[in-house]
Amino acid sequence: MAVRAMVKPKLAEPVWPNAGVEAAYRRELQVIVVAMASDMSDRIRQIWGDSVSLGMDAAPRYAAGCMFRFQSLVLLLHRTDGLGWAWPGGGVEAGETFMTAVERECVEELGHCPPAFWNEDTEIIDVQNGYDVGFVTYECPLAATFVPRLNYEHDRYMWIAPQLALETLSLHPGVRSTLQEWWDQKCERLDIAQDAKKISTRPPTRSVLLQRALNRWGTTWTRRVETMADRIARDFATKSKNATERAMKAKLAKAGFTVKFRPTEASTTAFDAVVAENVGLIKTIPQKYLSDVQAQVWQSVMAGSDMKTLSEGLQEKFGIAWRRASLIAKDQNNKAKAVMERARRLDNGLTEAVWMHSHAGVTPRPTHVAMNGKTYDIVKGMWDSAVQKWIWPGVQINCRCSDRAVVPGFE
Repeated sequence: MAVRAMVKPKLAEPVWPNAGVEAAYRRELQVIVVAMASDMSDRIRQIWGDSVSLGMDAAPRYAAGCMFRFQSLVLLLHRTDGLGWAWPGGGVEAGETFMTAVERECVEELGHCPPAFWNEDTEIIDVQNGYDVGFVTYECPLAATFVPRLNYEHDRYMWIAPQLALETLSLHPGVRSTLQEWWDQKCERLDIAQDAKKISTRPPTRSVLLQRALNRWGTTWTRRVETMADRIARDFATKSKNATERAMKAKLAKAGFTVKFRPTEASTTAFDAVVAENVGLIKTIPQKYLSDVQAQVWQSVMAGSDMKTLSEGLQEKFGIAWRRASLIAKDQNNKAKAVMERARRLDNGLTEAVWMHSHAGVTPRPTHVAMNGKTYDIVKGMWDSAVQKWIWPGVQINCRCSDRAVVPGFE
């Protein structure tokens, strides 16, 4: 009687984190960091009397605009390039902050910059990242309307109610998105009287002004980032899921295992877990930056430092926040791929994988090197004696390891 010999299971090629997804996510986070740092620089500039150089990239990587508002009306300009109605603004040039860029663009596009452009109620209301351009929008409440002197970039202007503009005008897509979000969140607060100002017989000291500026910055950016966090996290998780599933299908098909992914409880749970962790991390960005900057500012105040010294310290804090955003993007991209890949494997009955050390780190983890080539249970993970717990490839910070799925079957 002939005996059919069973052979070793096939191994699917590894699925690596998608570099494009990581780059897009890193860009989103770094645009937020640049906008935060630029806003902080401008607030300090108003008090200290000089600007802080952040070493920002020149246009066209960053741009800024301003929604001028008088009571229930906003200023919109009709673009001559066919992109609809928008507000004044344009690219950030080398050495500029977002605010100084808006001031320059207003002079170019409106004939002047309204004297009240910078006041304590002027704040960044939106940060977008599209077509590899980070765009920041300010809201500037004014005491009266003004008549713009338009240059060649616009041929018409109007002061119009936001809701009417949304319903009747062909708005620039980015402007429409910002105006709709602002309208949804703030329309009920229009024309509300400002909080009563504290009356003092003496002008506030620079320390008091700085404290007010830092407090306002913290309140504004905590709220702003909380508003953006869920959208950014879901966008990242969706891109990561789609990229991971495409790569998994290709690798498994090459190993002779055809799959069709459908929504399952496990995959939905994995997706929600990725979103929740990223929302939490995004919200820490302004909190950590404010803490670092506060310490730097008060050290400079107590030491009687000049603006040059403070500027150097703030540039260092900006660099730290920039690198932290990059680290979050890389770490979360690795982890998201690992979490979603594990859920999809279990959905399709794959229970084992072979650990693959990346050999890419400058200082590799000895335990991960020892794991290379070993089979582990996908549900349980691999025991890591260095951290005394079960782990999976790509889950620990800066871990670039992956694995090869074990595909059971016959030749």
